[in-house]
Amino acid sequence: MNQESQQHGKHHNPPDRDGEASRSDTVISNLRAFARLYGYVRFFHPSDEAGAIDWDRFAILGSRKTKEAQGPAELRGALENLFRPIAPTLQLYGADENPHPFPRPGLADGLKIVHWNHHGVGLHHNHLVYRSHRPGRWSPDGVKSRLVFQQFSSDRYAGKEVKVSIYARTDCPDRSDLPGLWLSSQPPYAQFKNLVAVPITATEWQQYSATVRLPADCSTLSIGCYGGGADTVWADEIELAVRDEKGEWIPEKVEDPGFESDTPLDDSPHWYAFKLGARSSFTTQGPFRGKQCLMIETDTSAFLNAVHLKAGESVDKEIAPGLFSRVPLALHSDDEHTLPRADAEEFARLKAELDAIDVAALTPRDQDLRLADVAIVWNVLQHFYPYFDVVPADWDSALTSALEHALADKDRADFLHTLRLMAAALHDGHGFVNDPATRAWGQVPARLELVEGRAMAIAAEGVSGLLKGDEVMEVNGRPIQEAIAEALETSSGSPQFRQACSVRRMLKGPVGDTFRFLVVRGKDTLAVSAVAVETPATAVPPDQGESIRQLAKDIWYVDLTRAAMAAIDLVMDGLARARGVVFDLRGYPKGNHDVISHLLTGKEQRGEKWMWIPRIVYPDHERVESWDGTGWAFLQPKEPHLKGKIVFLTDSDVVSYAESFMGYIEGFKLAEIVGSPTAGTNGDVNPIELPGGYTFFWTGLRVTKFDGSQHHLIGIQPTVPLERTLKAVLEGRDEFLEKAVELINRSR
Repeated sequence: MNQESQQHGKHHNPPDRDGEASRSDTVISNLRAFARLYGYVRFFHPSDEAGAIDWDRFAILGSRKTKEAQGPAELRGALENLFRPIAPTLQLYGADENPHPFPRPGLADGLKIVHWNHHGVGLHHNHLVYRSHRPGRWSPDGVKSRLVFQQFSSDRYAGKEVKVSIYARTDCPDRSDLPGLWLSSQPPYAQFKNLVAVPITATEWQQYSATVRLPADCSTLSIGCYGGGADTVWADEIELAVRDEKGEWIPEKVEDPGFESDTPLDDSPHWYAFKLGARSSFTTQGPFRGKQCLMIETDTSAFLNAVHLKAGESVDKEIAPGLFSRVPLALHSDDEHTLPRADAEEFARLKAELDAIDVAALTPRDQDLRLADVAIVWNVLQHFYPYFDVVPADWDSALTSALEHALADKDRADFLHTLRLMAAALHDGHGFVNDPATRAWGQVPARLELVEGRAMAIAAEGVSGLLKGDEVMEVNGRPIQEAIAEALETSSGSPQFRQACSVRRMLKGPVGDTFRFLVVRGKDTLAVSAVAVETPATAVPPDQGESIRQLAKDIWYVDLTRAAMAAIDLVMDGLARARGVVFDLRGYPKGNHDVISHLLTGKEQRGEKWMWIPRIVYPDHERVESWDGTGWAFLQPKEPHLKGKIVFLTDSDVVSYAESFMGYIEGFKLAEIVGSPTAGTNGDVNPIELPGGYTFFWTGLRVTKFDGSQHHLIGIQPTVPLERTLKAVLEGRDEFLEKAVELINRSR
């Protein structure tokens, strides 16, 4: 077993400020000043020069040039030399100085105003939800990827080759940000990631196809078409096929594949549209076949352009003690360039310096790379994390702490720990840092929970070494409570979710590593061992019987963490006739949210909005202009309706997509909810890909309850609160399930 897996995340204390590894307050102040100015200019200064540089390289260069500045004057000079080539109207000034008025161009005809509009924040060109755009400037991060898709919930596709094809045409074939074919899979974090790269390039109807092998844990598949930057795309006759064991392609049924339905797209039971920045509809305008096709038009007037700033509008910020910056947020522009232009020679020299930085050759052993990563992460969250108003985070102090650690870190594991401490400071259950340089992680196939303060195995597979009912006293020679407490340091989110994650981490490590446990089993104390194996997205469930079964003649049980929608559909008539159904959602659903449709009556107050994406034009979360709301409009009442007593089982492992599912149950009061509060973490992640190979995950949009109240850190609240007891665990009983059956029987 390697050192990191033994420690469940390498631990180190903050650097000794009296030792050689410590840096002076001046160095930290210099780095803080650069980091703050970096964020203001990168995300809010709209010059064309700023839009044309590599900001990862700039973060490395800036950290290198400012950290050793001797005194305020030298720091100011270093910052001016760094930023002048990309922000010629930026001003730095002292507490006893007044900034100068901005130079303004003459009143020539044809000038426009350019400024940043952020819909969340666009960090990746292919993300469907988050966008950053300068009105008047097209870019790959502009209006793109307006998606119309159909979803298939079935584990039949797991690990299989699938092929999707579509007929399509576009009116702008020469753009860099073309429309394209869409194919994605789920579970976690892949829901909005396109697995194929097939741009639509022709003005005449043409068939486009792609083949891909899906992940082994795939439970949901989506296919469709997305729009590009400034164009319209028409699509028709979409097909899906799966390769069987003989190598033959077997067609799959696609509902309304030719978009021929008389029902408008907005009300379609089969097709769902992301319509931020697009007008998507079924149209009779020149279909490939039949009477209709799909049309996706970019709607620039509705996307990111609701906020208009005046030229010269600026922000004044203190970036270091006694040193202030005035950063313009809006500039005039002619048809070619923002005004005033930066000095061409200075800009060329800066570009040459940046081009000379070989990012691929740098590693986390390079201090400047570590400092750059801290500056990048801190600024993305400082300006765009949507939950600072409800989390107990001192993010300003987090910058100082992270810089101190980054200065002292020695290797990749050290710095991974530093980044994970930053994630923990967010109190965001999605807050996590992945390092692809580490070996693939797996899990000992068991389920561990704290029950009355004790680490108990509540479920275990035969190869785990553990048995159901074991109390774990030590893991790899360390007292279990000590190991859990250490894991808590780098766990992020609500208290209930952090505890669950920290306990689960006791069973996680690189695939193939051996774990040694000291357990109490009955009256005996035993040493047992197990090997971490590859695990599916849903780990060992607390209930290990059949995922769909009858508990009694007229009571059914459905484990939503294991049963795909196709399997549930096969027994749906039986569920509809049952006196009661227990849906077990103690974990992550298997793409089966369509269960909700069979619980809706049509009498619910619809039009719910519970996902909110901020429109941001000002830094530091000041004056958020608006929040664009959306929900799951594709969920509509569906027959057969489940009329019996419905009970859902939940706990703190219910997170993200699972909480979207449970939001409908809670919001519309569709069932009793038995168990403990869910994780309180929901909203699409917006990963930050960092120099050095790390990926920093965080939640990029706000999720609320249906009534608009806070969901983050609170979670879905049970209607019947329940916690495990040591007595029931030792007796092998599932109190959650027992309570659910009791509620059903009581409803007679």
